[in-house]
Amino acid sequence: MPMLRTDSSASAYKPDSQPQPEPASARDRQALGWGVAATIAVALFGWFARIQILVNGWARPQAFNVFYRLYALYELPFLLLTFAAGLVLIFALRGRGADQAPTAWSLDWIPLPTARAVAVPAIAMFIAALLTTHMVFHGYALSMDEFSVDFQARIFAHGQIKAVVPAAWQSLGAAITPVLVGFHPGAGYWVSEYLPTYAALKAPFVLTGGGLLLNPLLAGISVLAMGAAARRLWPGERLRPWLAIALLLTSTEFILTSGSQYTMPAHLCLNLAWLWLYLRDDARSWVAAAIVGAVALGLHHPISHAIFVTPFLIRLVRDRRWNRLAVIIPIYAAACVLWVSWLHFALPHGAAGATAGGGVPGVSGRLLALPSAGMLWLQGINISLLFTWQTPVFGLLVLAALLQSRRLPPALQDLAWGVFLSLLFYTCRPSTHGLADQGHGWGDRYAYEVLGNLILLAAAGGVVMRRVLGSRRAAAVLGISFATTLIVQVPIRVRNTASFVRPFAAAENYLLTRNADVVLLRADSVWYGRDLLRNDPYLRGQPTIVANNLSPAARSGLELAHPGRVVEVSNQDLLRLGLTPWANNH
Repeated sequence: MPMLRTDSSASAYKPDSQPQPEPASARDRQALGWGVAATIAVALFGWFARIQILVNGWARPQAFNVFYRLYALYELPFLLLTFAAGLVLIFALRGRGADQAPTAWSLDWIPLPTARAVAVPAIAMFIAALLTTHMVFHGYALSMDEFSVDFQARIFAHGQIKAVVPAAWQSLGAAITPVLVGFHPGAGYWVSEYLPTYAALKAPFVLTGGGLLLNPLLAGISVLAMGAAARRLWPGERLRPWLAIALLLTSTEFILTSGSQYTMPAHLCLNLAWLWLYLRDDARSWVAAAIVGAVALGLHHPISHAIFVTPFLIRLVRDRRWNRLAVIIPIYAAACVLWVSWLHFALPHGAAGATAGGGVPGVSGRLLALPSAGMLWLQGINISLLFTWQTPVFGLLVLAALLQSRRLPPALQDLAWGVFLSLLFYTCRPSTHGLADQGHGWGDRYAYEVLGNLILLAAAGGVVMRRVLGSRRAAAVLGISFATTLIVQVPIRVRNTASFVRPFAAAENYLLTRNADVVLLRADSVWYGRDLLRNDPYLRGQPTIVANNLSPAARSGLELAHPGRVVEVSNQDLLRLGLTPWANNH
């Protein structure tokens, strides 16, 4: 790839020079020491928070508490592992090894991160994510966020932007409408409450029967984009680009989310692609970056990309690069108008309204609020997930880079600001039903759009580690960390996730295989039982209806219209499949 232009009038982004052999400074050792201390502190905070969750009963199966239940059930081993990693790193920091004489950073045995070389781990990631989709998630969209965008993708695959509910079923709107799907009773149509571009990306795959291929494909492209962006940041270097790729491939959050049906893999992929195009710094790439950003703003909500891109746009203003701003601002403005128009079309009561499907969880009339003690506590839990869902040294490397942010090149400084803004936004985000936790998710789902930022910062932190520990000791620490991830973290995460998802997938299969024209679902004593209402946008197959929302007259009408073909699935049928009863039914 050609080098970036480095004259200040042409580009604010100068490639980081090849690291020169130099001894560790007191600032390096201090940064690494603070990183170790923070790793231990985060693990201890997570352990204490888990105790609070258990003591207060927040892990018991009750309304909207899946986030706390997942944390209580599964995070303890990884908090202990993070704590142990911090203790090991304390010993690694003691003294100066004999191998710590300054050495060159470009190691000849490491290949250059060319597109062909990076294609190998990209293909491997695609295969791993595809296996995760089928073997861990059982091909099932666990959360209603995942189902809602898949619902819209099926509408787009049908060649429409909305699905008209058959007239015979329109009077049962509340009883047949899934969560996060907007039913417009006057017009009689359904549409997902989320923005549409992820669904549009998925529609061609749905049309050809390969809807589950999209996220694994995005995961593979993300690896390629990470390699391309890292090579732009460190041109001609071998170590840090490959370290960034290794950190991405060993992120259990990346592996599992890539196998899910969330929109988050698209956010990460498009943000990394945007960064690569931005760093190329030529006119055509900049137009392409603006178009990629416009698409990213409409993936399912605009916040993810808006937070990521804001520091870069501020730098353009500071550097008076008006020609670049003149391209991106009109494109982004047009995208914003388009996506706001979509929201007014999609939501029955306007962009801030609730719907028959229950509205968008966690969103209130205010976008931001001063953080309460509870919101700060929750964000502390989220930060602990950023540590425990990555390889054990990940947090240390990120902090080592952040604590020397003034020595980072401008691009990495802007990536760091993106992380800060993301954490700040979700710390100050109010909710209509208590703390605004992420609900279902693997790792810190709300910070997933800046996972690429964190990984590139962690790769930069590798410079600090190598200067302080020396070549052989740093290589040993990284090797042990990656091995621990592959041997310990990944298998346990895979087992935990598969066991949690399996009963819900079995329940959906059970509902779909009933010999009936209509399936009645009560599920009022089943934890997250309402999420089992997952009708096709055109009510193909047998419709599922929430029996609780049916009047006696409506039920009688159904039984008259479908004599002997209306089957009610009992709560006990669902509980026998392994689903969890509500806490008050124990």
